[in-house]
Amino acid sequence: MLVLSNREFNARSDAFIVCGITADLSNEAYSILIDKSDLARGRLPAPSRIKVSRVATLLQSLAVHTVGHLKPEALARARKELFALL
Repeated sequence: MLVLSNREFNARSDAFIVCGITADLSNEAYSILIDKSDLARGRLPAPSRIKVSRVATLLQSLAVHTVGHLKPEALARARKELFALL
């Protein structure tokens, strides 16, 4: 899952706003392809696709650990797709 909500929201809420990440590389509308070069830190085991059309909330207590952090450019691409959806 990619956390979309900002730190201020996260500090005041018991949930994150997230979207899905999958290893299914099918070119679906409102999704972006990412690979390890898109991470500022962490590890991505395989090229993946962020599906911004799959928005949900996730209780913070259910988040087990952080896998990585996207570079600002990759996060900006995901946000651009999300805004295109809206």
